[in-house]
Amino acid sequence: MLPAGSRLRVWPNKLRRRLGGSYYYALGQRAFRVGQFEKALQLFRDSEAWVVALHGQVHPHRVGAILRQAACLARLDRQAEACELYDRALDIVRELGAGDTAMGKEIRDYLRDACG
Repeated sequence: MLPAGSRLRVWPNKLRRRLGGSYYYALGQRAFRVGQFEKALQLFRDSEAWVVALHGQVHPHRVGAILRQAACLARLDRQAEACELYDRALDIVRELGAGDTAMGKEIRDYLRDACG
């Protein structure tokens, strides 16, 4: 399943499957760096959709895409939505068996400090 309006429709199927999520993630990183948080948010959502389509609901790359979406929302002063995404990311981290890792601790700390 391709995100709506995807330019990747013209890519060969194998390449599209392998690079789609990474492509959107990299573009999202660039947009985030230059302060285009709305654009970055959509690109990270597209990246997440690719990860889910390719790897399923529980995958480390999905966590990364969700965390970046949450960071965008926080920058856009949409803290309640950001907190929901951080909470969802923590659930996936726990499902991956990594709840006690540094990443799990960082997410828990953020939720405690920023989300109450």
